[in-house]
Amino acid sequence: RKFLAACRAQPLARAVRADKLTLAGLAATLGLYRDPATARREIPVLRMLTATADELAPCAEALRAALPAAAQALVVATRAAVGGGAFPGASLASWGVALHPADIAAGDLAARLRAAPVPVIGVVQKGRLVLDTRTLLAGDLPPLAEAVAGAIAR
Repeated sequence: RKFLAACRAQPLARAVRADKLTLAGLAATLGLYRDPATARREIPVLRMLTATADELAPCAEALRAALPAAAQALVVATRAAVGGGAFPGASLASWGVALHPADIAAGDLAARLRAAPVPVIGVVQKGRLVLDTRTLLAGDLPPLAEAVAGAIAR
């Protein structure tokens, strides 16, 4: 009781307390976790974290097929970082697409994609730009392929 009283007496308590909208959002999110299948389907980050490499392989192949031939794209096995602060050093098996267009250095292609209207972030490895598919959502492939084609054509 004394700790709660001290918290209530703190002048910042009113500024940092959760409002009704925050509590409603938290309740709705926690409600999704009651059924793991629903949680995985409805919470994008959970879906990204729990996807298996086998589930991601078709997405990588679809991305490769959607890219122009000039991208010289190859499907490659990758290791996706889970997160810096929350889970440093952890990685998950994943699939990505390595881009190695002629006459464009991987670093230059990465810079062009970061500067696109919808920025695209990849990893430069072994002279190629690798785009991991783990964080792609439904509907992301067409605009991603368009961004890559635009970056190569510049």
